[in-house]
Amino acid sequence: MSLDGHRSVTVVDGYVPVIDLSAANKQDIARAVGDACTQSGFFAIVGHGVAHDLIDRMYAITRKFFELPAAQQATVVSGPGTCGLRPGGSAAKSAGMDAPPDLCDVFTANVLGDRGHADRMRFGTDTDPWTRANLWPDTPTRFEQTWLDYMAAMETLGHRLMRLFALALGLDETFFDDKVDEHISAIVANFYYRQTDSPAPGQLRRGAHTDWGVLTILYQDDIGGLQVRQEGRGWRDVPFVPGSFIINIGDMMAFWTGGHWVSTPHRVLNPGAGQDNTRLSIPYFYLPNQDAPVRPVTRPGDPIDTHATTPRPVVPGKVGRHLLLIGPGRCVPSSRSGRGSGAWLLRSPADGVWSTVTVVAT
Repeated sequence: MSLDGHRSVTVVDGYVPVIDLSAANKQDIARAVGDACTQSGFFAIVGHGVAHDLIDRMYAITRKFFELPAAQQATVVSGPGTCGLRPGGSAAKSAGMDAPPDLCDVFTANVLGDRGHADRMRFGTDTDPWTRANLWPDTPTRFEQTWLDYMAAMETLGHRLMRLFALALGLDETFFDDKVDEHISAIVANFYYRQTDSPAPGQLRRGAHTDWGVLTILYQDDIGGLQVRQEGRGWRDVPFVPGSFIINIGDMMAFWTGGHWVSTPHRVLNPGAGQDNTRLSIPYFYLPNQDAPVRPVTRPGDPIDTHATTPRPVVPGKVGRHLLLIGPGRCVPSSRSGRGSGAWLLRSPADGVWSTVTVVAT
């Protein structure tokens, strides 16, 4: 597909498009973004404007941290009310599947995490994930500043993508501006260490899951392992495109579009036989304001399916409430076969029971 005479969108293997954000026609770019979000929820971007030197510094200094002796890393182990180093957990288990722990270690930081306690409490309570204070290691030097610089670049890119999302949905370009001006985003470094022992059955570097926020920004490397599931085709490799970021939408964005856009399962495979590589991925999870309204927004004329197996309206609320009630792994479309479906499966955080609910416009 050509935009204004430039080769700006290339379909890779018919499923994951590569979109050049530097192309001249913004409406055509938005249309390509909307098509990708409707079909797979995944696309790669080039022409994004993020300095390659910053990307290189971010990945180099983060890798140095994970290669430190365990005793030095332990100085920033996260605890109650703080972000820092922690085990990788189980992404598949958070999505309701019985799965062993993922084969990775994780370092996290919040965009609100360097504010004073009173300022952070304007956005929630001590128990809310997005209000946790950041812990920064003293070694490597300039770790904290590099992360803050990278987070600022991801914030700018996230705002730009949200404007493209608005155009793709037939809305005013600034529709999301007042919903993301005090966003509660987070950044996560996943370090996939060498596997000296054989994985347990079903154990992966990252188990199959969907992201639960609005959008995820991930710089691609050439090591590989990231796969996305395509209905009717199974698991597909996400291709490596030099200098690109992979963008995927999460459950909340699918919810906000009344099911027209899809939040698609993905996973990270183990190294192939005879390989002992490490891998570093640093996704930026872009989340709106804690008090942004949660209700479906669709293109003019698009229907929202208000008939589910067990009709039960979702009461419109705020982003923070949405994350606490139907956060990681708790909210997925009940069917990906029909465009515009408003039926969702919702898992109660109290008892883990799934029930069918209906998204209703307000």
